[in-house]
Amino acid sequence: MLQLVTGRSGSGKTEYVRGLLGRLAEQGEAPLLLLVPEQYSYDTERAMLRRFGNRTAQRVEVLSFTRLADYVFRDIGGNAGVVADEGTKLILMLRAMDTVSEKLDYYQKNRTDVRLAKELLQIFREVQQSGAALSRLEEVAGEVDSPVLSRKLRELYLIFDVYDALFRNRYSDGELQLEKLCAALEEHRVLEGAVIAVDGFKSFTGQEFRLLGLLLSQAKDVYVTLCTDG
Repeated sequence: MLQLVTGRSGSGKTEYVRGLLGRLAEQGEAPLLLLVPEQYSYDTERAMLRRFGNRTAQRVEVLSFTRLADYVFRDIGGNAGVVADEGTKLILMLRAMDTVSEKLDYYQKNRTDVRLAKELLQIFREVQQSGAALSRLEEVAGEVDSPVLSRKLRELYLIFDVYDALFRNRYSDGELQLEKLCAALEEHRVLEGAVIAVDGFKSFTGQEFRLLGLLLSQAKDVYVTLCTDG
């Protein structure tokens, strides 16, 4: 069941969900997960430890979305892939442009431009985060009225399709980990009966919304804190 914990900033939403999970941990309930943004995970773990002590705090898994992927894959086997750095991604994007260079028109002359490769990486990341399939670029290219925009979209699809194949062959990143995590949870009900709190997020990407839907379909209760005016 979805439980929304709402209130103004500083009204006690975070303390409420931490206290709730701590009390459930003391009662022996499991599994208990506290999902927070990556940058808050360490401080959250320390706060739980100070409030409840080591024995109880260890029963609450403090995870980011990407660390949730590791948690799930430890249970079902396999892994979410070796995380690539930005330099590796840049090299793969340049290689992708070179691979399809004979099919490019608009991007042909700049296919070795590092600045363009960086821009394409950002666009690719936004497409991933939206939760849309890459094939949607090709579909939209056939729907727009502008021939120039249509050509750009088709070329982006060609480049991204090759980049995606090169990347998936050896590497992973936050967006791809979430995609693999969603696929794993669709096949395995790892979080059946869990109590999950989602705290500290200002917004969610399309991928994260998809993941939250899967959590709701398996968990016993999901608490989500939302900052509101009232």
